[in-house]
Amino acid sequence: MTKTLPGLFSLIAVAGFVAAGRAPDVTGPEGFLAIMTESKVHYSFGSKPVDKPARGLECEKRTSLQRARVVDGRVSGLEPWGTTKEAFPHFESAESLMKERKFEAAAVEYDKGLALDPAYGPGWLFSGDAFFMRNLSEEALARYRHALDLDPTLAQAHRFAADVLVRLNRFDEARDEYVAALVNDPSYSEALDALTELGKRAGFGVARHPFDPPKNALSEFRDGKISIGVPNLDKGPGWAGYFLCKAVWQAEPSYRMKRLKLAREEPYSWTNTEENECVANYGIAEFNATESRLEKANGGKKPASSEVDAALPEDIRFIMGLGDNHMFEGFMFFEDAGRRCPRMILTLPAEVRKDMEGYIRRFVIRETTK
Repeated sequence: MTKTLPGLFSLIAVAGFVAAGRAPDVTGPEGFLAIMTESKVHYSFGSKPVDKPARGLECEKRTSLQRARVVDGRVSGLEPWGTTKEAFPHFESAESLMKERKFEAAAVEYDKGLALDPAYGPGWLFSGDAFFMRNLSEEALARYRHALDLDPTLAQAHRFAADVLVRLNRFDEARDEYVAALVNDPSYSEALDALTELGKRAGFGVARHPFDPPKNALSEFRDGKISIGVPNLDKGPGWAGYFLCKAVWQAEPSYRMKRLKLAREEPYSWTNTEENECVANYGIAEFNATESRLEKANGGKKPASSEVDAALPEDIRFIMGLGDNHMFEGFMFFEDAGRRCPRMILTLPAEVRKDMEGYIRRFVIRETTK
């Protein structure tokens, strides 16, 4: 079924969230619907997945054999972490011995390789396992941290260091290392699981609030046309608000120019400005529809903002609270974009990564008892 623009107006009930000042610096569903109405682009809306979905934000996961490429003091991407031809046979032999569980012999081979190439981070990372498996915890920890000295963004090294610290009952340090692992790779489920297990011993809980847009809900923009297909719109208009925003960002270069302050039109590419705005629209659409529903139930009397808040789905209340606590961007990168493309996180400015760490410490780690 295809819905017209007026039909969408009633579905997402464009009203009070933006007007109340709760989501500043975003266009909001009403604004996007107005852009669509005036545009030469053909927008269509349905309740079934689209035939030719647009490529979303996704990328391959980092491997332990890749290092951060640093340019002018900032990570610009990843590059293969190669070793010398003299050292390579020793590392190869060590890995074979590890598979055979000959840990002491593997450690000897790792050390031969590291003597020839002490700047090879994976050698320090993997050699730590040869000591960890023999309960030589302090030496294992030293090797994991040597790998981190060479590349502080190695999420795996942070997690392995945390595992050693748990064994040593140094729980606060272990928690910091697990957090560092998640900051560098929000999709690192093993680190999250290990943090959860640590919490059971150290007196804190772990909660996650994933933001998972429906797949195949937005088509490619092609030949002046773009389609949105979101099931159950009547029951939950949030995704309508999200994909209205996404459709305009993809199909309207003039809008991108305005929001990104560009001097000229450029091809579409994902930005955190777009994602922030579209996630906000998810919340706005739900808030406004809930407000409209309560107003109708109250005989036309507009409900107080607190009444609307209480009637919202839990995830919407959570997102709204993030705005009040200045944690919205940290949420977006950790629970949304960073899970789909964790390597992008490495290139973020230090202050944004700090925001993400703050989000994890405040909303993922939940203190219970000590």
